[in-house]
Amino acid sequence: MRNFIFLSLITLISKAQIGDSLLEQTLEIKNDTERVNQLYQKGFSLRNSDPFLSFQYADYCEKNALISGSPKHIAKSYNLLGVLYYKKGDFKKAIKYHEKALLLRINCADLLGKAHSYTNLGNVYSDLNLFSKAENNYLMALQAYKDLKEPKQVAKAFINLGVLKQQTGLPSVALEYYTHALQIAEELNDYDIRSNCLNNLAVAHFFNGDYEKAICFNQDALKIRNLMDNNVEIADSYLNLAGNYIKLKEFKKAKSCIDTAMSISKNYDYFEGTHEALKIYSEYFSEINNFDQAYYYLKKYSAIKDSVLALKADSDISIDSNLVRNETHVDTFAGSSHKLLLLSVLVLIFIIIPFYFIRFKKKKKKVKIG
Repeated sequence: MRNFIFLSLITLISKAQIGDSLLEQTLEIKNDTERVNQLYQKGFSLRNSDPFLSFQYADYCEKNALISGSPKHIAKSYNLLGVLYYKKGDFKKAIKYHEKALLLRINCADLLGKAHSYTNLGNVYSDLNLFSKAENNYLMALQAYKDLKEPKQVAKAFINLGVLKQQTGLPSVALEYYTHALQIAEELNDYDIRSNCLNNLAVAHFFNGDYEKAICFNQDALKIRNLMDNNVEIADSYLNLAGNYIKLKEFKKAKSCIDTAMSISKNYDYFEGTHEALKIYSEYFSEINNFDQAYYYLKKYSAIKDSVLALKADSDISIDSNLVRNETHVDTFAGSSHKLLLLSVLVLIFIIIPFYFIRFKKKKKKVKIG
């Protein structure tokens, strides 16, 4: 055990030293804008595998972009920060940085950058259930990518529109978008887009009740994501697999998948994955009749969801303040004679009724753009 702890510490120290060394080398680049480009590229590449280090690169990227005085490079630094805050669940900061990036890109006629900003704003609005705003941004991005003849970005725009249509109850339209995107991904031999398409097709089959087919698509997506060492999206795949295994009553497999997803999400500060895992834990414990645990996890999930809904209601005010995340715990009931009655009422109110209307919000994958 001591040897394991020692080796773990050595590994963490080595990773930190490698990160510091790369950062120092990048900061030594003489040309201001090239330094920003390298900081941006490295920060963006780390967004899924090491968000903590990615934020360090983003911070230096912004500082050096401001020193350079180049609007195009300042916009790039804002875009990276917007992507990272979105992944962290801080939607107000994400919107702030993406809107700042968009304004700069419009002013300096950066057409590709402008399309990227529309995409990323669409992602944030989609998560806030502001679907009209999300669709408008996605459609502007799609048209821009078509005009620029950027097939890879067109495929990503199709994926995002597919997710949006599935969220708004149009699964047949969503399947059309996913199919268009998968065809482009196969023509380009693009693993990243293929994995996202396979993931979303799996979600579509889940909602059609074809759980075995959904598992096959999820496993195909997971294989690609493991090859790419894409830790955040690996968590998404495990969450989707867990949902299918619960439906098939394969509870041991389901629990293993949720545990894995939660561990990855916490390790990489992946807000969306952690939030989704809480709900699937609640579903899992409800299915095995452990209602105390089901209620506990549903309360934790609902507290975070309420924060997001409050942000939606507050979407017209200043976007400078942080998103507040509340955490609640299971209440302890006094008096054994009333405990069973109170628990039954709570199960009815907080578990059976919500799951009747909500069930799974499966992990449909949107695309974040650089």
